[in-house]
Amino acid sequence: MQRSIIMRFRTVEIGVAVAVCLSLHANAEAAARKKPVPPKKAVASRLPCGDWLAFQVRLDRLGFSSGEIDGKAGANVTRALKALQSAKNLPSTGQAD
Repeated sequence: MQRSIIMRFRTVEIGVAVAVCLSLHANAEAAARKKPVPPKKAVASRLPCGDWLAFQVRLDRLGFSSGEIDGKAGANVTRALKALQSAKNLPSTGQAD
């Protein structure tokens, strides 16, 4: 009698384990089928010629300080870039083009 109770308990355990595995597999497949969400585009987050940190360092070395060198495009970077463009007789757009 005890043996049949143990066997039933084991059968239930195996059934639950199989159900959990199937559920996890189905969730993984559903996640794989979802379209990836593209990251939000930050305004002027990438430079075609490099990164903002190196760009800020270069501006500073040319004598056009962008304030704190933090690798982010901000108002101070735009002002420093406009000043550089103006000094070099380029169109003063404030864009790193």
